[in-house]
Amino acid sequence: MSWTTPSTVRLLGIWILFSCALWLIRLNSPEKLKKTDQRASRLREKMTVKTTDATVATFEAEFGKFKSEAPKYKANLILFLADKDPSTSLSWCPDCVRAEPVIYKKLEASSDDVALLRAYVGDRPTWKNPQHPWRHDPRFKLTGVPTLIRWEGEAIKGRLDDHEAHLEDKIAALVA
Repeated sequence: MSWTTPSTVRLLGIWILFSCALWLIRLNSPEKLKKTDQRASRLREKMTVKTTDATVATFEAEFGKFKSEAPKYKANLILFLADKDPSTSLSWCPDCVRAEPVIYKKLEASSDDVALLRAYVGDRPTWKNPQHPWRHDPRFKLTGVPTLIRWEGEAIKGRLDDHEAHLEDKIAALVA
């Protein structure tokens, strides 16, 4: 049997695709995502960071309190993230599942006083609606979740969008 015949190459290609698909399924399995989310929950319980939660409906009131207390803290951060799916207790957003534990770990390790406002964007259909209020809010102009914003005064001083919110060095630089 020759490795260069068309049928052998085709079978090898199918085997590689199948192996990659299995690897991706295992990587994003509900058990693995649940373990990651449990680690994030444990880290949240240990945090010494002042944390406040808000939804779209409660955001303006919580944001007002957040801004009024801002001078007490060295860093004031807003984390926009996806709601948890009630049936699985996991975020519907895999990027949020990946980024949350990293963010909480870096904040917990910070020696500075930090205020964190977690703003939940809603379930998947709510967030995917092009008319979602935070997509059009001139203060934030969100394009994806998770988004981590450093707020100072009345403006954004720095931000990490969804594609970089899980990177430890960038989180550390934003908090510093």
